[in-house]
Formats: sequence, structure tokens, C-alpha cells
Amino acid sequence: MSYFKLGPKVRREELYNREDELNRLLKCWKRGDPITLVVGPRRVGKTSLVLTAINEKAQPSLIFDLTRLKRIRRTGFESFMLIVEEALNSFIERFSRFRVKLLRALRGRNEVRVTEHSVLFRAVDGLEGELFFKKLIDIIDAIAASFKVNVVLVFDEIQEARRIATSFEYIISYIYEYSTRLPMTLISSQEGLMHKLLKFDDVESPLYKAKYTEIKLTNFTEKQAVGFLERGLEYHGIRASLELLKKIAKAVGCNPGWLTIVGNRAVKARRIDEKLLEKVTFEISTILQEELESFLELRPLARERYLFILRSLASSPKSWKELKSSLEARLNKKIGNKNFSNYLHNLVDAGFIIRKEGAYQI
Repeated sequence: MSYFKLGPKVRREELYNREDELNRLLKCWKRGDPITLVVGPRRVGKTSLVLTAINEKAQPSLIFDLTRLKRIRRTGFESFMLIVEEALNSFIERFSRFRVKLLRALRGRNEVRVTEHSVLFRAVDGLEGELFFKKLIDIIDAIAASFKVNVVLVFDEIQEARRIATSFEYIISYIYEYSTRLPMTLISSQEGLMHKLLKFDDVESPLYKAKYTEIKLTNFTEKQAVGFLERGLEYHGIRASLELLKKIAKAVGCNPGWLTIVGNRAVKARRIDEKLLEKVTFEISTILQEELESFLELRPLARERYLFILRSLASSPKSWKELKSSLEARLNKKIGNKNFSNYLHNLVDAGFIIRKEGAYQI
């Protein structure tokens, strides 16, 4: 077994300190809970948790990787259907007993070309695409019922569906209302954006008061972070002082993903020291910059204001009033309270800052 392996984990023994969350997720699937939310900051192991649960129980599942919407150049519902096509072909390959019935049910439909082992959707967008997706859901649900098993639908980074020119809450609502064998697991690293998309608390939303179970993952505590590093480094025969491990944990915010990168680089270098930490910290900052650019490209008019807020928080936590005053001084003009609050809410929803004890911090 290799500790500090990059990428999602798929085995229980590869997870660290996630036993409770894994068992809760498995219980949700066993009960057939219609919606399970798996939420938490980036790189805390949400996808690893879900993939491990799937692997452990050989759970039939369709995994829709919505992070790909950032890279697909097509717009509208057609971009989502490309992800559905990929997920469906992976499902057919992984769970062969569904193949014959599923391909038979799809053969002859205008929206899809069926081969012996796969499907190829023709370009379908807008209402036509939505209707076809709903029909596809009906078909999969019926086949799952015929086998008397559930097929878990996993939407990885569900908040990215806001990039689709449709009201995605109606898609989720259709599955929630009309399927009997398709429990959903919605993964999100931007919980605020997810709730804005699905509108569970909006009386006009089709998902208003929909029942869901939430499993929340957090960063490690310092003790857990040090234990994670110690276990992995010891396995690879690398020693480090407790003082250095605590410094590393603090430098990366006890985030499991960042700790894994530190450990991975240490294993490759066969050492762990201040110089390696400095190098990895720079690598991490580059990754974060790319994620921030993705956020800012959707908000070009307020770009400099968001950057100023983040730079202000880089030195120390600050209150709403302190941040607003400093931004107004920088711009030399007043900003409406509502507009300024929206800046902070968007940064919180996107996971770049948090609000703790009355102050905002990175």
C-alpha cells in the first residue's frame, strides 16, 4: 500500500480518520435515502469517500463529473449530456449485467446511437435534451427495479451545474419525485453555491422541503494532521521532528489534500525539511491562483474588489466593517452595504474565505 497517493482513494484503508463518515454514507445508501449531501472544503476527501463506498459494496452507480463543465466548450444542456454519455458508458462497462437491458431500451431512439458495448448521443440541447435525460432516468430506474437493486446517482461538484443554461433544480427534482431506485449523492466543495442552485429553502423551488441527509467533512485538527503525516512518513522510512510536522500542518491549514501533496513530494525526495515545505507551499499557491482565476472570470467587473478583499485578509482576520472601510478608502468612494455583503457572501460560498467569531478569514 502506498500512502500519500495523489488522486481520489477507493479503499477503506487508504482513508484516514473518515470511518464515521464512510459508515454514515453506506447507511444512507442502504436505507435508500433520496438525497445525500457530501459537503466540505476542497480536498478534504469527499470524492474519495464516495468512491470508497462504491468500491466497498460494489454499488451500481452513475458518476456525473460536473467539474468537466469548466473545460467543455459547448454551452447549455448539451454540455451536460456529454458528461451523461461518459458516465453511462462507464456504467455499462463496470456493471455488465445492466448492459443488455439498457442498450436494448435505448436502441432505436433518435437521440442516441447504440453500439454493441456503448452509446453515442447526438447533439441534444434545451428542452429536447432535458426530455431525453428524464426518459433516460426512467429507463435506468425501471431496469434497477427489475434487478431489485438501487443505482446511486453521484453528481460530483453539483454547484458547477449553474454553468448550464437551465434550472437544474428541476432535473434533481424529477429524479427525487419520480424514481424509486435512484438515490442521489450530491458532492459539493462550495456549499453556499449548491444551496443557491438547488433552493431547498425557497418556497417556489420544486425541491422546497425535500428530504436530505448531510454528511459534512472538515479539515483535520492539528493532532490528526500530524498523525496523518507521521503514519505515512514512517511507512516510507522518513523521519521528521514533531515541531516540523506541526509547522507543516499549520502552513497548509491541516487540509488533507495539501498534506497528501507534502507527503508525496517528501517520499519522492526521500526527505522532509523546511526547503521542501517552501517548495510545496509555492506549488500550492499556484494551484489556488488557478482556482481563483476561474472564480474571477465569471465576475470581471468586480475582479479588483475581490482581489483587494483577499489581500486584506491574507495578513489577519477582519470584520465586515473593517473590510468595507478599507475597500472604500482604496476606491475613494462609498459602496452600498448590500453590494459589499454580496462580495463577501460570494467568496464564502466559493470556499475562499470563512466567517468565524464575527470576523472573516482565509
